[in-house]
Amino acid sequence: MKSFFVTTPIYYVNGEPHLGTIYTTIAADIIARYKRFNNKKVFFLTGTDEHGEKVEQSAQKKGVSVKKYVDEMSSAFKEAFKKMNISYDRFIRTTDEDHIKTATAFYKQVFKKGDIYKGEYEGWYCVSCETFWTEKELLNNTCPDCGKKVKILKEETLFFKQSKYQKKLIEYINKHPDFIQPKIRRNEIISFLKKPLKDLSISRTSFTWGIPVPGEKKHVIYVWFDALINYLTASGYPKKGYTNIWPPDIQFMGKEITRFHCITWPIMLMSAGLELPRKVFGHGWWTLNAKKMSKSIGNVICPDKLCDKYNVPVDCVRYVLFKQMPFGSDGDFNESIFVEKVNNELGSELGNLVSRSLALFQRYNNSVVPKGEVDKKLQESYKKVLESYHKFMEDLDYYNALNSAFDFVRAANKYIADEEPWKLTRKEDNDKLMSVLFNLAQSLNIISALIYPFMPETSGKIDEQLSVKKDYNKGFKNVKPGAKTVKRDILFPKIEKIVEEKPAQELEHASFEDFKKLDIRTGTIIEVSELTDKLYRIKVKADKERTVVSGIRKYYSKKELLNKKVVILINLEPKKIMGVLSEGMILAAEKNNRVVLLSPDKDIYDDARVL
Repeated sequence: MKSFFVTTPIYYVNGEPHLGTIYTTIAADIIARYKRFNNKKVFFLTGTDEHGEKVEQSAQKKGVSVKKYVDEMSSAFKEAFKKMNISYDRFIRTTDEDHIKTATAFYKQVFKKGDIYKGEYEGWYCVSCETFWTEKELLNNTCPDCGKKVKILKEETLFFKQSKYQKKLIEYINKHPDFIQPKIRRNEIISFLKKPLKDLSISRTSFTWGIPVPGEKKHVIYVWFDALINYLTASGYPKKGYTNIWPPDIQFMGKEITRFHCITWPIMLMSAGLELPRKVFGHGWWTLNAKKMSKSIGNVICPDKLCDKYNVPVDCVRYVLFKQMPFGSDGDFNESIFVEKVNNELGSELGNLVSRSLALFQRYNNSVVPKGEVDKKLQESYKKVLESYHKFMEDLDYYNALNSAFDFVRAANKYIADEEPWKLTRKEDNDKLMSVLFNLAQSLNIISALIYPFMPETSGKIDEQLSVKKDYNKGFKNVKPGAKTVKRDILFPKIEKIVEEKPAQELEHASFEDFKKLDIRTGTIIEVSELTDKLYRIKVKADKERTVVSGIRKYYSKKELLNKKVVILINLEPKKIMGVLSEGMILAAEKNNRVVLLSPDKDIYDDARVL
């Protein structure tokens, strides 16, 4: 049986792993875990890209051998993936012996086809990104990706005949509409292919840290040509039986490298006479303060440090990354949103459900799952959720798959609220009470299975407390009466806001100076629409008509907000949230878990300055 083959790009070792690299890797881990859980044989590949001029330079700066440098950096990625519970089947390195053999064999195959020739290349080159750019693509003579200076590179090189296969590639993309995902990436590639393709320089002579080109003493294989072949290496190519893994079913990557994977890579495979990947998925970027996170720029967030900062399990990062925005889109990382989702969605909804359910088992039936009648309404909710969940997972719509899972979390919480088991303490209500406990046990088991690809550690903790192996295919029959439950510590401790203490005099001075910088105006809400299950898109008439993304949907209906007078802070830097540019902040107060909007006197004019 052919394995379901899922890959990440191999990560360049000129910097340590950060949120961007972790995001791609978790995305692949999610589908790998989902497929395995549904009895599919899976081969999940990730690894590190360790050749090239930049790597050689980085080692020299550190004063170590290149081999020692790449060994240390590769280990850093392995450690980061271990912390994030990445379930890869192979971690490949381009310095691995089998990869060097495969890359050499692949080069010979393409050379034999007549698709490689010698020439001279001159162009703009970014050492940090190991990428060539045309003059039109540069931004003020800097790399459009990392912003660093580029240099003119002129040297003897070997060219790969990309142009020869342009028409064939266009035909393939047209015949296989799902080959490039999401649709926006497909449209970008189709648009790019409307211009004539240039042949690709695939060798370098200005440094030595790379795979030697067969028959060419001065040349090493260009890092991108070398790196892409890693997917074939992992399949066992060119050995017999490599098709038990090949071709990849899904190849995940950030959108910045889709051009290599959707043009150069399939053309390389066409030249070698090999089957193309079935799907290439180029997801969006995480930004920080509206700038792409990049180790080249230095504006990165390390997920493990984020977990340490708030003392939360890694599942919190895994959850928020795929619940804050639809997978494939761009998003701006915001720690306040991270804290809000951990406290409310994970803590108050999921964590509280597990904790209170296990407390009920303990209080009313000595921590044992009793016999009981299946609640038909809850069971019907489960069936609907499971159907939509599977569809979303197969479509790689992780955002809505998580929404489906948490629809059932909310259904189970509502079930407790509606049934009020604490009131069923009379002898004549005992059968009803036992049925409530029985249904809660089944619900927790189903939820454990639904969240498993996203939050494997949390899922395991739920299983341990139920003393059962998770399964959503058995419905309300998997947890057997008599199973012993064990109540553990709460899953998601609440993140408390920490205020840095300052001397009173310093605090008074800072507060006054800070307040003078704020531009706070009054305004009227003139339009409200839903953006997500937590957010509204609100249009406020203040100094001008401003669009604001606000997390107050839980506390106000659209009707309550329309025409309401509010107070708005307007001199914040606009930020994109869920694809919407938010141009301010509507001010609110919080007490006893209730959020109330600050509102001026009703007869005040719009655009009054708050003093």
